[in-house]
Amino acid sequence: MRLTARALRRAALCGLLLGDGGCRQPPALEVQEDLEAVVINRVEPDGDAMLPWVNTVPGPRRDLSAVRNAGVVRVLVREAAMVGLPRVDSPLLDDRALAGELAKALGVALQLVPVPRGADPVAALREGRADLMAPGWAMAGGGRSGCKASIPVHEVDVVLAVASGLHPLRGLKHLHDAKVGIRADVLWASLSAGLTARLGAGSTLELSGSDMDGEDLLGEIADGRLQAAVVLDSELDTYRRYGDAATLGQRLARDIPLSWLMLEDAVELRPAVDAAVRLYLAGARERANRGGDLRAIRRRGVLRVGMLNNGSSYFIWRGQQLGFQLEFARLFAAGLGLRLEVVVPDTPADMPELLRSGRVDLIPASLGGDPRDADFVYSRPFIFADDVLVQPVESPPITTLDELAGATVHVRGSSVYMTRLREIAVSVPTLKIVSAGEELETEDLIEKVGKKEIAATVSNSVLLGVELAHREDVRATLTLTHGQPMAYGLRADTPNLLAALDGLIEREMQGRAFAQIFDRYFTDARRRSQLKLDPTRAAGTISPYDGLVRRYAKRHGLDWRLVVAQMYQESRFDPRARSRVGAVGLLQIMPRTGMELGVKNLEDPEENVRAGVKYLAAQRDSLEPAIDLRQRLRFALAAYNAGMGHVADARLLARKMGDDPDRWFNNVEKAMLLLQKPEYHRRARYGYCRGEEPVDYVRRIESIYDAYRVEQETMGGRTGSARRRK
Repeated sequence: MRLTARALRRAALCGLLLGDGGCRQPPALEVQEDLEAVVINRVEPDGDAMLPWVNTVPGPRRDLSAVRNAGVVRVLVREAAMVGLPRVDSPLLDDRALAGELAKALGVALQLVPVPRGADPVAALREGRADLMAPGWAMAGGGRSGCKASIPVHEVDVVLAVASGLHPLRGLKHLHDAKVGIRADVLWASLSAGLTARLGAGSTLELSGSDMDGEDLLGEIADGRLQAAVVLDSELDTYRRYGDAATLGQRLARDIPLSWLMLEDAVELRPAVDAAVRLYLAGARERANRGGDLRAIRRRGVLRVGMLNNGSSYFIWRGQQLGFQLEFARLFAAGLGLRLEVVVPDTPADMPELLRSGRVDLIPASLGGDPRDADFVYSRPFIFADDVLVQPVESPPITTLDELAGATVHVRGSSVYMTRLREIAVSVPTLKIVSAGEELETEDLIEKVGKKEIAATVSNSVLLGVELAHREDVRATLTLTHGQPMAYGLRADTPNLLAALDGLIEREMQGRAFAQIFDRYFTDARRRSQLKLDPTRAAGTISPYDGLVRRYAKRHGLDWRLVVAQMYQESRFDPRARSRVGAVGLLQIMPRTGMELGVKNLEDPEENVRAGVKYLAAQRDSLEPAIDLRQRLRFALAAYNAGMGHVADARLLARKMGDDPDRWFNNVEKAMLLLQKPEYHRRARYGYCRGEEPVDYVRRIESIYDAYRVEQETMGGRTGSARRRK
């Protein structure tokens, strides 16, 4: 989406000439061609309050006075869009930023209402479930009885994206015997008929679900189910940042305005929204500016921080954005009263250039190299770490510098570790230092050590602590440097930002919030032991919650013993269990997920079981019905652990590798493991995933379930059909 000079002019003219927020429909589609993909980076939106769909019961329609009395404005967003890895210039981020500005202008809080698959967002407006529909859904103009659009917010082009193998291609008429995807929702209804008449021989226009977005359709091209799709240019640009299966075939229409949608009788709300849009557009250039000190950053309202998409910095887990660097940066952004925007470089070595070019305001100096350069200054340290040698647990430990003689150590050439090893090599000349590829992060090298692909690497002790919470095949054997500071790098021309950051670090380092973040990510939380059946339990029972699980599992068509096996793996039947990242209760529900499912007390066994079973069944039901039920359950378990987005990435990768995307064991699970590697997760829509966790999770639960099933059948309990791994 673009906020162009033309958009600014159009917004002003609509306001001055029409006064009521109306604006004419764009002209008929014109065939226009050529596109150069825009290179963009990923970002993390600020944490907006979520209003679960289950709590958005139909009610009276609300105009501005009612919104202000309630103290909150409710905005409809597509549920599927809430779990992706956000990227700069994505429609989701534009809409969130504008929604925040709108709420601020109205003097109320913001609640995003994720619309579940299959629900009609326009009907939700009419029913009073929300007050506005985000611009990513609403094209300015007709087709919506009882609703009106605001002045335009964005301008987009509608484009034909085609499978890369079909390029070069001049347009629709050159497609033959092809399936072309297009969304079936109200945004696209007026386009479908005209496009069908222009398709080449034997081609068909396939209406996809209204719950799909353009990136979903482009994924269908990558998966081979479509040969082309009609999408927005911003969606294609975003996809091209990580995928190469689709490219531009034809530009179908330019400068299509997108607007907020609200009820026609919200006569007070409409002009207020229009006024907020004008203010937002007027500040668009300022927000787009790069660089600058604290005053310029405050004008933009955004603190931009560079960080890597990995297990210690920033990642998506169960549809939520997590990571030590992310949460620490959120503290800083909140302390400065700013929205956080995270920019992810293609490789660690690119991080300094992001800062130098003004693309970001801060970078963690301990990651992606240490840019000791006249252009940069450094904040006070926010944590200290030792640089340690990492070896396989079975290898003879190297415990002194002299024992490094004859050893081979792999580190990235641009890392601070290379500098330290070269200093050591002056006195230990037989030490062999191998420069690893710049695409490899320290976590990747640690994994190679664990698999004995390389003999040793170097890591800081904090990062290694994160890894040791998940693996037992490596260990630190020699401290090379003690107490190295981990700080933020800033441009030298930002002294006010540096002073503010130093003050925040000094305060936060002593605060409870920092301690909680540190414990969450760096406390050793090694894997639990394998299944041990409780000898004190009553005959014929598995857990104290068998009856509860039976009742809710039956409602959703699940084998209750499978759910109990999952419960054991998640919490060891402890209703007060809490994970290091905040999951709660018997089935370890994340608080936001519980809220979205209408659960208030996650420590209450019945509430937790009700939510967990419903969530597992929802993951199963979101998969194609043609997939074997046993496989869907395995995919559902993997999604419960890591998120369906990562499962979708792994299925697509499995297909590319020639494996079966509809089978978990020995097929999709192999691809899931690859999503830990940068050469794969940088080409995935949902980014980095610690794939060994869902792989281990599914295997353990299957093993526990088999034990429970056999025991129940042996003891004369209710039988179930045998499940054999295939």
